[in-house]
Amino acid sequence: MSAAVRNDLTDAQITFDQLRNTPDALESLQSRLFEVVHTNMLLAPCSGAFYFLNTTVNDSLPDKSYSGLYLKYANIYAENTIHNEVCLFRGFSTIAREKDINLHSTWQLETLAGSFPEIDKLMSDKKEASSDSYFLTPVYKLPDTWESVRFFCVPILDAYGTTIGVCGYEISSLYFSLSLKTLGSGQAHIFGALLTEEGDHYTGQIAGNQSGYFPPADPTFFLENEADLTTFRSKDTEFIGKIQEITIGATDHMVAVMLPAAEYHALVQTVR
Repeated sequence: MSAAVRNDLTDAQITFDQLRNTPDALESLQSRLFEVVHTNMLLAPCSGAFYFLNTTVNDSLPDKSYSGLYLKYANIYAENTIHNEVCLFRGFSTIAREKDINLHSTWQLETLAGSFPEIDKLMSDKKEASSDSYFLTPVYKLPDTWESVRFFCVPILDAYGTTIGVCGYEISSLYFSLSLKTLGSGQAHIFGALLTEEGDHYTGQIAGNQSGYFPPADPTFFLENEADLTTFRSKDTEFIGKIQEITIGATDHMVAVMLPAAEYHALVQTVR
């Protein structure tokens, strides 16, 4: 995406700074970059793809926003998204008409700053970045929707290595639960999760079981580590399982697998 932005600015004979407050130039750029975003979205296991640039059609407005394209799959119902329709969540509405796709029901022209703190931090970072400065965000409630999502983000760099935007993929909690169902291996209520630490608890995304079992909808857990196993508490429910810490770029997360504590203790009694 960094190369695509630089090449398109060169072809249009404008600088990145000249994009600001120039709707025609921003719309033209989105039209030319659509295929890059769309093609990579089709190739990756994800529920959406995007790019945001640190520029806007109108910087005199009270709320700062980022110009860019944000494409999503509409009506995900299975892990296979091959036949899913693509819709425009953020970007110029003319792009949707031009590419013959629908607008999302909560479409907006630009993405408001403040919606995703990690992306804001990357945008405001003046020092040079590198192509391996990628990260996975915590889970967010997507503005104006019922969806919870997390983003895999990579900086967009200019020719001098300075960050001018961010691009990446959306992984919605619904897509995560459908695409990463756990195998029961004889235990129908085992399930997995990808969690991120937030203060005194962990929260994230849950993958149900292929048997059809799905744990409580609230993906917030308080952990209590023991010698071999971990106790997970979510509201009034307790689970027993194992954890493994993972690092994705500049961010730390945790993979967990667990089953209801009552079922675990019953299994122990059966073995005894």
